[in-house]
Amino acid sequence: MTVYMCKVYDGNLGDWVDIGVFSTCAKAMEAGSRYIMEACEDVSLLDWEYDANVCTDWYQGASKGIFTRSVTETEIDRSL
Repeated sequence: MTVYMCKVYDGNLGDWVDIGVFSTCAKAMEAGSRYIMEACEDVSLLDWEYDANVCTDWYQGASKGIFTRSVTETEIDRSL
């Protein structure tokens, strides 16, 4: 079974925050977006990179820090 792990780098905290594990990439991306929007209302997407197994988006807040959303596709019971 394929799952999607989402984590967000929160520039305000200076660390990665584990958002969760989801059944679809869209659900994982949405959860990461909600975290970023709650942390900083006025953010802009700066760049993105979508590889075979990892989707990464970089954001800049108007008044608060930087954020990176990373969604990794993986199989259950498989080493990363």
